[in-house]
Amino acid sequence: MPMAIAIQRQALSDLSVPQQITISELDLPEEQAIRLKVMGICEGRTIKLIQVGSPMVVEVCGSHVGLSRRVTDGVIVKPR
Repeated sequence: MPMAIAIQRQALSDLSVPQQITISELDLPEEQAIRLKVMGICEGRTIKLIQVGSPMVVEVCGSHVGLSRRVTDGVIVKPR
């Protein structure tokens, strides 16, 4: 019988080192997800984490965007 492997989800807010990451999912209320998508923060997009903390600062499409901890908790990422 094969063992189930638990895949741990990692939120943007979990990161503590500036790095490039890829957005895998937006686990946010629809209104917040739409706002992020308008700014270019969407599934499959590679962004750069510039500053950790609150707000977190990311670079997306050549612009720096500050995001609150409440929002970054719902941005699921996979480090590059």
